[in-house]
Formats: sequence, C-alpha cells, structure tokens
Amino acid sequence: AAALKLLADRATDEDDRTQLSMVDLVATKATVLELLMSAKSVSLSVAELLACLAQMKPRYYSISSSPNAKGGSAGRATITVGVVDAISPTGRKHRGVASNYLKKRSVGDLVWVRTKSVGLSFRPPPPNSPAIMVCAGTGLAPFVGFLEDMAAGAAGGSGTSHLFFGCRRPERHLHRERLEGYVSDGTLAALHVAYSRTGERIYVQELIKREAKTLWPLLQGKARVYVCGDAARMAPDVKRALKAVCSSAGGLTEQKASAYIDQLCAVGPNQRYFEDVWASGA
Repeated sequence: AAALKLLADRATDEDDRTQLSMVDLVATKATVLELLMSAKSVSLSVAELLACLAQMKPRYYSISSSPNAKGGSAGRATITVGVVDAISPTGRKHRGVASNYLKKRSVGDLVWVRTKSVGLSFRPPPPNSPAIMVCAGTGLAPFVGFLEDMAAGAAGGSGTSHLFFGCRRPERHLHRERLEGYVSDGTLAALHVAYSRTGERIYVQELIKREAKTLWPLLQGKARVYVCGDAARMAPDVKRALKAVCSSAGGLTEQKASAYIDQLCAVGPNQRYFEDVWASGA
C-alpha cells in the first residue's frame, strides 16, 4: 500500500494517478514493474524504486523424510516442493523464485539451506497412538516423514493411522506409489484421496465426514489429529468436519462437539490436535 501511494504521488499525469489509486494489489498481484509500465508518467529515483520492492523472504519447506528411514532413504533428507509456474491475473507469466531455482538444480549441485525447528508439537505420534493425518498438495510432506518413522518402528500409529490427502487431479497425486505401499505393508490403515478437479469435486473434509464411524472410536481413544496445509480454508473446514464426526457418529450436540474438538486443540500435555498451516498466498 505504501509503495502504491508513492507511485501515485510521483505520477505527473492525472489519469495515471487515478489508475494507480484504483489498483487492487491483492486481486491483481501486479508487480512494481507492471505498474510502472502502465503508468508511464511516474518518475522514481533509484532509492525510491528500491523502497517499493518487497524484501525477499526465505522459503521454508517441510522435510519429507525421517532420519530413522531404512533402505534407500537412509541418511537422506528430502523435501517436497510444488513448482510455482502460472499466469497471474494481469496475464504475466509468474514463476516462483525458490521453487523454480530448485527445479533447475542437477544431481551434485550445491544448495545453501538451513534447518529451522517448528517446535515440539508437530511430531510423529507416540507409541500406541493412532494418527489422523489431513493434508492437501505439498502439505503431504511432513506425513511422508511420519510414515517412514512408523514403518521403521520409531513412532506410534503403525497399522492404525489414516491419511486424508487432497489434490486436484490423479496426475498430481504426490508420492502415490509410496503411500499405496504403506497401505499394502500395513503401515497405514487406510489412504483416503480427494480429487477436487476430476468429475465430482471432492475435498478432504468431505471424506472425513464419510468416515465418521471409523474416526469417532479413534478420537475417543488416543488418536492424534495432524493438519497440514492452507490456514484460510482447509484447516477451518477440517476442524468443522471433525466436529460433524463427533455429532454424527458420537451423538454429541453441536455445542458439545465443538467443545470436544476445542479441548483436543488446547495447548498442554493432553493436546491431541496439531496444525502446521500457512497463508495460501504465501
């Protein structure tokens, strides 16, 4: 907003000032360069131009592997990255800086990275605790690590856990063979997949409601719920779906179902609901 105001202030043409005052940066995702090209009467010094440019922030990706993995994955850390390559609302070819940089790396290239702890809450389940894992797209990443832990006997949940995964189409089903392999070998009790752009549009929250009779006994026991993905839409929808499970399968009133899930979310030694979420526009 401050950059847009500066551009408008530096415009000498009244039409340019009017045009800039009406720009919705959130909707258009217009860059400073696009604005300067459309409002040619704007004149900036180098210092002012640099002040208009947002500082690049580090990109954080969840590690999608486990240090306890065996076989070919042993001793290797992996990440699961969605490559940003699309057309912006203004018609500009938009490529994510970090994701496209990684896409272009070859075996043997050196990439500078650092690790950052997300705290102790979003961790694989302890012994005898099933996991209800819910994600969409690259939100799957930490759960691949969870499953490697379970398969190696380094975490609870093996054989009793459920994974709800959402993506747009079958061809975008990340780690498909690995996940189906975890069902075959008994690490996962079930894999529930929602395709949102193929035929009937299905989302993970709808699959959760369909599995109410299966999930309610897990929630009553020691099951832990993990949600990874979009903070604005998916995470709230998943929470509402689990409250619906408490009502439909558990017979709780809407108020008691809400209180039950809120209690699972309460930070403390008895917390059993964990989220690793981010803003969808990030």
